[in-house]
Amino acid sequence: MRRAVVVLSVLAAIALLGLSNPAAAQEKKGEALLFLIAGDKNAEGQAAFSRQTNAAAGIEANWRVMPGSTAADIGLPVNKEAYPHSFIWSLAKNQFEPLTPGKNLLAQVRRRGRPMGDPNRHGVELPLAHRLQKQFPGKDIFFVKAAQEGTALYAEWKPGSGAMYKKLVDAYRKATADLGKRYGKVKVLGLYWDQCEGEFEFTVGVEPMKKYPQNLAAFVKTIRADTKRPKLRIFMLKQMFHKVQPAWQPVVTAQQAFCKKDPNGVQIDIDRGRYGINMKLWSWTYNWTSLSSKGFAAVADRIATEVMLAEREAKKLTDGSPNTKRPAIVFLIAGQSNAGGTATLCTAHRQASGAQDVWPADPEIAGENCGVPVADEAYKNCWYGKNKPHFWSMAPASAIKAREATFQPGKINPKGEYRHGIELPAASRLRRPFPANAIYVIKVYGGGKNLHTNWNPDVRGQFFDLFMRTVPPALGHLAGKYPEVRVVGLYWDQGESDTGPEAVRYEGIFRKLVARIRSNARLPNLKVFARKHIYYHHVPGGRIVNKAFATIAAQDPNVYVLDIDASGEPPDNEPNFDAWSCTFRNIHLGSKAFKELTRLIFDECIPNAEVKDFLPYKP
Repeated sequence: MRRAVVVLSVLAAIALLGLSNPAAAQEKKGEALLFLIAGDKNAEGQAAFSRQTNAAAGIEANWRVMPGSTAADIGLPVNKEAYPHSFIWSLAKNQFEPLTPGKNLLAQVRRRGRPMGDPNRHGVELPLAHRLQKQFPGKDIFFVKAAQEGTALYAEWKPGSGAMYKKLVDAYRKATADLGKRYGKVKVLGLYWDQCEGEFEFTVGVEPMKKYPQNLAAFVKTIRADTKRPKLRIFMLKQMFHKVQPAWQPVVTAQQAFCKKDPNGVQIDIDRGRYGINMKLWSWTYNWTSLSSKGFAAVADRIATEVMLAEREAKKLTDGSPNTKRPAIVFLIAGQSNAGGTATLCTAHRQASGAQDVWPADPEIAGENCGVPVADEAYKNCWYGKNKPHFWSMAPASAIKAREATFQPGKINPKGEYRHGIELPAASRLRRPFPANAIYVIKVYGGGKNLHTNWNPDVRGQFFDLFMRTVPPALGHLAGKYPEVRVVGLYWDQGESDTGPEAVRYEGIFRKLVARIRSNARLPNLKVFARKHIYYHHVPGGRIVNKAFATIAAQDPNVYVLDIDASGEPPDNEPNFDAWSCTFRNIHLGSKAFKELTRLIFDECIPNAEVKDFLPYKP
């Protein structure tokens, strides 16, 4: 009898153990997704849940929240129930806990290094969890975060010996060991590294910043070794608050150079030009370089997109079939000069042409420096046609070299410079998830052409007729070559020439143009991506044209407005010149603008689209 009691006690203990540790009582789950966060202030996170929580913490009186900057303002949930599949590692308890805003996000507002006791703060983990849950439905997402304001790469983050470095590696090892017991596979999506402000101290001076390049290289090398992830992706926010300060140049250039050179380094660029513009757009409070909920959401969107594209690239077709056996993907462009594009791809080429001396271009917004690929290899299987139903291979590097012979020393030859429009970033963006498909871009445009005459479908012999002589024949040719032709949509960039008295007619004519293109070109429900105008806020006609776009988009589910307006209140042209212009005070867009417009199309308007989601063309 006594033996039976002992056996029953043992069985009861085992049962209780199973209840306390579900992993022991069930088989391992499929795959866990793990993301790391490290750095100083903006890795730790100071974004406010709302103006009300900021006031309740007694902070609003001295540090007011920027209008539109909080989680409440952008619709980011701050309740635990919104994150059922998200977990964060507790550094104190050495275990994962359900992601619970207001309790365990490890986010702080500090004053002179001391926490101010407001739990209602967050960093990039909250919008990233929100985005990844939608991107990977049903999968569990885990965060390991080690960050603290004022910590430096040369000290606390020194590889191997720094206190914060050891904290991160220790948490990573314990977290992955825990996940390994419960999941069949642990996929590390990457590390968000946001650090640099801790490099400067009044007692030390700028010497640590001078050594930032070698310190960053050592950190990346060591963290990849210590995590046993030699290809660990490092997501790094481009510095936009210190970029013009001479003492900070080693830090700024080191981070940019790393992301440009390292195949697994990804620069997150939300820079909009000047300090004041970036402060109003991305900071949570006035004159403080700390990201808001709006800023973190922008960063999270870009990280999630890169994660999605990496997933697609890893699963790309490798059966060796020629691309003529797969659907062709087509992207349409129409409008006036910005549809054609005058963006600078390579600053050295611009300087050699002589154009840089007369119309200087900011190197930051040139293609080679803002993430628009320059190499021909980035456009393999990509072709374009303009104003004719004929295609040429998309090869910008070859075009640049071909035009070098046209330069004449001492003479201005701007037409010898290779320039581009949205076709390059759009083709590059399409090629990443669809590397085995042929990609075609068809442009129909003319500089200075208006809608009320030149693009009016009721006026014969103008650009609507040119569109019909170009696009349907080109699509018909592709239909005879590929098993299917799929059309992404039409990028519409036009309106500057209609900001006068004819602006009142814009809505009606544009509706008619869209309807006629859809019917005459046999593209029913064609998606139209219309760019909001950003340089004519002071002209009543500019506001009328923008209202026409907004009205049509509100009524037509396949019309979208692409808004990159950086102007403040009252509306001002200067922020947009500074952020997007290809040259000084010019209404023509630069490479950075076209890259951002591409992001809006593929990540906001039609996120995660597959080939099957694009419109089939039936001749």
